[in-house]
Amino acid sequence: ATVVTCVAVSRKHGYIVTGDDKGVVKFWKRGKVQLPPPDTATKDVQHPCLEFVKAFTAHNSSVQCVEIDTIGDSCVSVSIDDNTCMLKFYEVSTFDAVSMLRIAIPDEESSITDSSSVCCTWFTAIDNQKYVAVAIGKVIYVASPETVVQKLSLHAAMITCIEYLPQHDCILSADQAGTLDLWDCRGSLVASDENVEEQAFGTTTLQVGGPLCGSARHHIQYSSKTETDLYLLQRKTTYAVAIAVSRT
Repeated sequence: ATVVTCVAVSRKHGYIVTGDDKGVVKFWKRGKVQLPPPDTATKDVQHPCLEFVKAFTAHNSSVQCVEIDTIGDSCVSVSIDDNTCMLKFYEVSTFDAVSMLRIAIPDEESSITDSSSVCCTWFTAIDNQKYVAVAIGKVIYVASPETVVQKLSLHAAMITCIEYLPQHDCILSADQAGTLDLWDCRGSLVASDENVEEQAFGTTTLQVGGPLCGSARHHIQYSSKTETDLYLLQRKTTYAVAIAVSRT
C-alpha cells in the first residue's frame, strides 16, 4: 500500500494535490459533501468529497514536498534521488506537468534523504516572478521553473520548515536548533555582468536573502531579534515542525 507523504490545496481551482512514497503525484477535485437526512443512522456512512482527476509517476523516490503558490495556479513537487533533488512543476488549472528541474546536491549533503529535511515554499520576488525556495538540509536553493537562481546558507542546523509571508514580502524559516529566521525574499536585481553595454540592456540577476530591509518594505520593525519571540523555541529546547500563515 502507498503512503501519502504530503498534501497541498488550491482554493482558487478547488484541487487537492498529494504526493506518496512511490513517487506518484495525484490531483483530486474537491466536491460537495452531501449529508444524510437527520433521522438516518450515520454509523459507517461515508461522504465522498474528493474525486480523482489525474496521476503522474513524477519521481523515482518518495515525494517529500508538494507546494502550491499563494495564488493557486502553480504547483511543485520535490524528491531526492541519490545526489539529485528533482523538482517537477505543474499548472493547477489544467493539472498538466509543464517543466522539471534537477539540483545537484554536494557530497557533504548527500546523506539528506528523509522528508523532515526537505521543505519548500513559493514566493514572489522584486521582478514579479514566482520562485521556489527549497530547503535541503541546512541550505536553501532559490529556483525558477527553468534554473537555480541562488544558493543560501542561512542556518547552522537542519531546516525543518519554511513558509512565505505574502503580506510582509518575507520568508520565515526554522531549524532543528530552534532558530527562527525572517529573511528578505523580494530581493534586488543586480547586474549579472560588469559589461556596461549589457547593463544598459538590463541584463540582471535576482539576489535574495539577508536581513529584512526595514519596516517601510516589510511592515515589520524591530531593532534586535532579542526583542522578538524568534528565540522562544530555542530557549524551550524545541523546534518547529510546521509553519502556517494566516491570510490576514
